[in-house]
Amino acid sequence: MEFKASLDNLSKLITSIIFIIPIVVGVILFNSYQIINADFFFSYGSIVLFFILLLTVCYMFRTQKYVVNNNELIIKRPVKERKIQISDIQEIRLINPGEMFGTIRTFGVGGLFGYYGLFYNRTFGSMTLYTTQRKNRVIIKTKSNSKIVISPDDLSLVDFVKSKLTIA
Repeated sequence: MEFKASLDNLSKLITSIIFIIPIVVGVILFNSYQIINADFFFSYGSIVLFFILLLTVCYMFRTQKYVVNNNELIIKRPVKERKIQISDIQEIRLINPGEMFGTIRTFGVGGLFGYYGLFYNRTFGSMTLYTTQRKNRVIIKTKSNSKIVISPDDLSLVDFVKSKLTIA
């Protein structure tokens, strides 16, 4: 069964702004190339290329959707999808809004195409986020003590996975 993962408004805004920056800088550089020296042009051109590379990498690792089949929960991404065996899940539940207070990003993305990567807070410790919004957060604790946070549009994913856990 597939569960959608839509971006929230903040993520859409951040993504739009980050897209606009290299376009604006690129247009300014293109228009001012005749006026400024080549060193200036190439140094700012490298900034534009950096933003394009950043956008590409973030786009490739964004969360697209979640798929639950008989044996596993799959976090679909264009590159390197994450598979969690249903039998490895120790607990799955909704996260209360206060439990995410004070979360810091240790190596992740906070808004560009979603919120994903490595994060930390006092409640859960280290965790990996594969979320697209700041609501509907679900934590999955595995038997190997890893903590994964997802954010499906449809929260029936929790009950669906729990039903698979009782069968397994």
